Order: sequence, then structure tokens, then C-alpha cells
Amino acid sequence: MIRRAAAEDARAARLGAQLRAAREVRGWSRPEMVARLPCAITFQTLASYESGYRHFTVTRLLDLCEVLDVSAVDLIEKITGRRGEVVVSRRALAGSTWPSLTPLRRWASASLTRDPGRDRIVLSATAVAIAAELCGLSAATMDAHLRSTTSVEEEEVSQ
Repeated sequence: MIRRAAAEDARAARLGAQLRAAREVRGWSRPEMVARLPCAITFQTLASYESGYRHFTVTRLLDLCEVLDVSAVDLIEKITGRRGEVVVSRRALAGSTWPSLTPLRRWASASLTRDPGRDRIVLSATAVAIAAELCGLSAATMDAHLRSTTSVEEEEVSQ
């Protein structure tokens, strides 16, 4: 039998611990949670997920998170320590010519007028999702627009 990398096992254990904590907050036993799942697993399988002993697919993670009413993204961010934040240059955003970013361009221009000394801001994944909705874009497209707008500005500054 091939032994998985220690880092992989540690991530699985942290993910399992987060799932177990979410289940316990709801006051559910393993059999009670399994009964709520749209997929057929045993409570022993759930226990092996929670202990980190058994790995599972993304689809299974989404099923577990849906039943627990927790965000899979938040769960992953907790175990990796990475947040879906984007650092944005308001000046670059105000100068953007992308039509889809018009609502954000207006906001950036107005906020620079109020506070011209602070160019960079950090947008959480939730803020990016809200901005995307305002602009009629997907969150992934908005994230890409914001990252490219700021990175283009950084390249121009360094030249």
C-alpha cells in the first residue's frame, strides 16, 4: 500500500475536523447527518471522512457542505489559511476602459475623491461576488478583471 504524503493527510484531518465541528454545532449524530445526505454513505464512512482517514471527491464535499449549510469555499479557506481576497488599485480601476466595470469605475473615482491618499484596498471574496453581481459578471470573471487591472497598473509603475 502506498502511503499518502503527510501534508495531504494533515489537510484531510483538518477538513474532517471542520466537517465534524459543523455537524456537532447542529447537534446531529453521524447517523442523523447521513440520513440527510443526498448520497448513500454509511455513518462509518462519514466517521472516516471526519477523522481524515478517507479522502472524498469534490462532489461529496459539496453534498456534505450543503447538508451542513456551510460554504465549501469557506471550509477550504479555513484549512488552507488562504482567503479569496483581491488587492485592488482604485486608481487603476478608475482608469479601466472595460465597459463591464463601469459601476466599479464610478465607485473607484468617487472614493478616490473622498480619500485620495489610499489607493490600494483589499476586497474579500464576498465583496468580489457582490461587485460581480452589480456588473452582471460571474464572480470568477470579476476576480480575473480586478486582478488583471491591478497587475497591469503594477507593470506600468515598475517600467
